[in-house]
This record gives sequence, C-alpha cells and structure tokens, in this order.
Amino acid sequence: MDAPRGCVVTRSELIDRLHMRKIGYLTRYDIERFVVAVEAEITACLVAGEDVVLLGFGKFETRERKQHSAPKHRPGTAGATPDRMVVPAHRVARFVAGSKLKAAVRGNTR
Repeated sequence: MDAPRGCVVTRSELIDRLHMRKIGYLTRYDIERFVVAVEAEITACLVAGEDVVLLGFGKFETRERKQHSAPKHRPGTAGATPDRMVVPAHRVARFVAGSKLKAAVRGNTR
C-alpha cells in the first residue's frame, strides 16, 4: 500500500521509530544523539567537498550551480513578472538514491 503524498516523517518521529525497533539496549536519547551525529558528520563532509556514499542506500554529494537568472518575486503578484534577477553560482547539496533504495520504493524485492 502506498503512503499518501505529502506524508512527512519528522526527525523526532524517525527517532521514535528507531527506538521502537529495540536496537540492543539503546535508549531513545542514545538514538537521538546518534541521528544528530550522523547529520552533523554528513554535513561536515559535504562542506569539505567530500561525497558520502552509503552503499545500496544512496549518495550525498554537492554540485556546482552555474550563475543563472530567475524571475524576481514581487509580493502580491502571481510570480511571472518580466523582471529578472541574477542568481550567483553556488554549491548545492544533493542526494542520489542507491539501487536497493530505488528497488524498495518501486516495490521490487531482491
């Protein structure tokens, strides 16, 4: 059964779900500290320009975005205005799903 679109699991809910799995003798607090540490380490790696690969799950990486123009948003308008602004080149974080994650989401079991 598919989950409804727009359904979001928050960090707190994820920690609760991991705690319900009864992983060893880890307390909810231990799991929360672990999740925070993983987030911090992935962030530090990306800031340093390193990719993080979790085999089968996916890859966290950074990409360079070129300078481009975009519509300038003005409050009270529908968005499509002739005014444009320049968005400077910058790095963005990106996640690429791995083969096992893709298969699980599609419903294929290997």
